[in-house]
Amino acid sequence: MVPDDFAKPVKRFAYYDAEQSFKHPTIRRHVILTGPRRVGKSTIIYQMIHDALDKQVSARNILYVSFDHPMLKISGIDRILKVFINNLAIDENISLFLDEIQYAQDWNCWLKAIYGQNPNYRVMATQSVTPDRDDNMPESGVGRWVQIRIPTLSFYEYLELRGIEVATLPDKIKPTALSELSARDLNELMGKLQPLERHFHRYLLIGGFPEIALSDDVSYAQRIIREDVVDKVLKRDMVALFNVRHIDELERIFLYLSMTTGNIIEAATISNHMDITRPTVLKYLNFLELANLIYMGYPVDMAGKKALKAKPKVYLADAAIRNAVLLQGVRKCCMIRSRWG
Repeated sequence: MVPDDFAKPVKRFAYYDAEQSFKHPTIRRHVILTGPRRVGKSTIIYQMIHDALDKQVSARNILYVSFDHPMLKISGIDRILKVFINNLAIDENISLFLDEIQYAQDWNCWLKAIYGQNPNYRVMATQSVTPDRDDNMPESGVGRWVQIRIPTLSFYEYLELRGIEVATLPDKIKPTALSELSARDLNELMGKLQPLERHFHRYLLIGGFPEIALSDDVSYAQRIIREDVVDKVLKRDMVALFNVRHIDELERIFLYLSMTTGNIIEAATISNHMDITRPTVLKYLNFLELANLIYMGYPVDMAGKKALKAKPKVYLADAAIRNAVLLQGVRKCCMIRSRWG
């Protein structure tokens, strides 16, 4: 049985997307959940296992492995599967849940092999960092697995998680039609939404990471965001997966992006200001995007049919990351000033 602390009672929209692909009766696909750390990917796996056990699926046919564990990083998927199949599984209707699969050696080759050789296997995996698209995400995955990106909580999901009542609005009200409302209807709408304003301010401050969103200690929550979301990616994942050696350069670039999030980014400008070569800047921007810490927003034509060649805007994965990173810098400056008078 999965403990309630792991299989949370509130299911996100992404859970149902993952469930549809994972349990589809006719179109078989492995499911890979991607997204920032602490965003709830593992929780979706726990909820999926919990539901399977509730439906009388044998626990002996369910395997959960976290490759974040130091001992399992040195064990290949093939060895783990061999031990499981030979000692626990009772038939071939097996469900595999592989957490942080990017740390497993040749994971993409093994997913391809499992898909081709074991038609009764169902696989769900998570990635906090998406390996380089050119080297580690070959076209062998096409037609074999689907990737579902798990964002941080939307404001609606945040309110639901916090148990905050949301006003019921008429179905006819759409965001694109607000300008067409009469002054009376608009005032009535704003009156219904006004109680949510303070919650929205807190949402921007503390962010949409599910576990952290439940905390009432804002200062400690921001510390956890820095340590669990930012520092683990910059100082551990980047070294292990992308062989980054100059972490100081990467941190400086990420600090710059934190201060300019939502703006157009030019690699040449960052290169000139930080004395880092332009190819290195572009490489680190790519790494940060693959690590789900930033998103690139490319302009499209008015018809929405093609991307334009203009420079992209860069957004942090969550507004709280900016607050956590910049407030840490302010605190460090204050400490230095107090020490030196």
